[in-house]
Amino acid sequence: MQERMEEDRRNVWTFVQGEKGFWSWRMLTPESSASTSDGTFKTLNECVADAVSRGYELPAPDEERRADPKRPPAVMVMQNVKCLLCKRSWHLQSHAFVSKGQIVRCPHGCGDFKASASTVTCCVEDGTGLIEIPLA
Repeated sequence: MQERMEEDRRNVWTFVQGEKGFWSWRMLTPESSASTSDGTFKTLNECVADAVSRGYELPAPDEERRADPKRPPAVMVMQNVKCLLCKRSWHLQSHAFVSKGQIVRCPHGCGDFKASASTVTCCVEDGTGLIEIPLA
């Protein structure tokens, strides 16, 4: 009989540095609802402090899951968008990031569509490399 691994039910927190250098955070629950910081912060430390006040928990040293605990938290560096009509892809930089349900305009003249997990992926750098995840 195979043992079942328990599903990870923790919130996923992402810290993003915008084009002008200001920081913000985003939190995704296991149920796929999201929250974002009310504003931006000059430093990552200020941003993390705000996230802590909203429920972000720094892991205890013995619970640290990162290979290198001194590396920064995950940072979304860009989003990839794919048009539903022409199937062309393009990148969005931090100043133009979209959330689920936001209207996206195809730069190739196809028109507008809503951002979703099937049209937008997020490129997240977490210190061990870059991963691409569907928009949640």
